Amino acid sequence: MSQVAKLAAKLRRPQPRAATPQDESPPLGPAVVNDVYRALLGRAPDPEGLAHWSSTSDLEVLVKAVSDTGEHQQRVRLLAALAGDGRGDDGVMADVGATLAASDGLAPLDDPFSLPSVLRTLPWHEVADPWGELPALVLGPYAQQLSAELVGREVVNVAYAGLSGAAGQETQSSHGTLVLTDELYVSALARVRRDIIDGTLLRLLHPVPFHFGESHDERQLAVLGARRRLHRLGFIEVSHVFGRRHGGEPVVVDTSFAMPVPGEILTVPRTTLPEGKEPMAAWLVARRVPVEDQS
Repeated sequence: MSQVAKLAAKLRRPQPRAATPQDESPPLGPAVVNDVYRALLGRAPDPEGLAHWSSTSDLEVLVKAVSDTGEHQQRVRLLAALAGDGRGDDGVMADVGATLAASDGLAPLDDPFSLPSVLRTLPWHEVADPWGELPALVLGPYAQQLSAELVGREVVNVAYAGLSGAAGQETQSSHGTLVLTDELYVSALARVRRDIIDGTLLRLLHPVPFHFGESHDERQLAVLGARRRLHRLGFIEVSHVFGRRHGGEPVVVDTSFAMPVPGEILTVPRTTLPEGKEPMAAWLVARRVPVEDQS
């Protein structure tokens, strides 16, 4: 089954057929159109597109039309390049590097969810510097607002937003905690600004996006891939964390540790969430030194 057909099957929903001829399907409606745009373009539909497609009735036609757009094809190439082994599309990676430089590391590379609400679930205590001396660096969309909030909440004494903030520090690109509001920044920085990753002395945090229509197993595979990427970047311990929107201790689902054998990790379960009960916002917290070894 093709990707388009699979997506259409996931999105197809039973519709009431009151007083309609047998050969006439009801309109798709705004909810289905929004789901297709979110899944394929990572954004909400524009008003014109929403109005047009909501009144149509053929889901396969909608999915194919959106998947054939240049915007979707560029997004597919970007995701493939960032998820690859570093030998991806050189042109795409050049575009990523240009985007990072031009936006000072504040532009979105992908936005599959409502980012401000996800940032409300940030596990704040993981950002704090226990010695109160190391700054935090925040990159990605809403980084300026989040860095100001970190200081306002007294989580850290100093927080920089953007790549120029890192370059302006006396110790070149060194910071205690790196917070990335866009998951794709991990791979992008590893390819075009590795010094930012290497200059992270304590921990790195980034959200884990859950895409519409993903099964429980697909979510777990996405988390595993992101976790392995962080271990390859030199982080010893990585925790999968569900933050709480209204405060309180976040839920740590499991923690993995890099093993002496290259490519091997050990995962230790911390708690169990019933299938289908996962919140829509989760974070990975990658630490240079395991918690029990910190003093």
